[in-house]
Amino acid sequence: MNRADVLELAEVKRMAQAALSAGQTRDALLIGLGTALGLRITDLLRLHWRDLLDERGQLREWVDVFERKNKSRRVVRTPKWLGPIIEAHFRTIGGLPDLESRIFAISRQRAWVILRKWAEAAGVRKRISPHSLRKCFCTTVYSLTRDPVLACTFTGHKNPAQLLRYIGYASPTVERIWAEYASMDWAYSVESTGGG
Repeated sequence: MNRADVLELAEVKRMAQAALSAGQTRDALLIGLGTALGLRITDLLRLHWRDLLDERGQLREWVDVFERKNKSRRVVRTPKWLGPIIEAHFRTIGGLPDLESRIFAISRQRAWVILRKWAEAAGVRKRISPHSLRKCFCTTVYSLTRDPVLACTFTGHKNPAQLLRYIGYASPTVERIWAEYASMDWAYSVESTGGG
């Protein structure tokens, strides 16, 4: 299966850390938030601060996200590792932003350039796509559940087979059958026939 553009959580962490170390907190936030919420990049770029913060400016424990492609809503629990990235960003911009403003005022193409830049800086040698952060989220959820049906409830996919194709995994049944097939013992000997 092709996993060339699927980032692992450790790779994403290195990318965000590289951006933070360079003082590029918006870029680190793009990487962290994209991984935390598992949104397609176009939906991620539509988020407003009010989606992420409550009226006091505190990070919401649960974030309600809307996916335009399949016109569905999901509720995502905010991971605690996202808090320090947001705090660093607030220090950089000098305080809390206007809750009605968009979190990212960039295009999809610019987001792609940012992801590739920090992947290279972090030594990640993969084909980075706009979906790489979402695929990281989906891969992480799948690795926690090892159940494609259950993972779909977290990722917003309608079909378990579609989810597995998206993250480059075969279904557990297919993996098991291939493993059994590859380990079959044919129990015959090859003798020299003397011929050619």
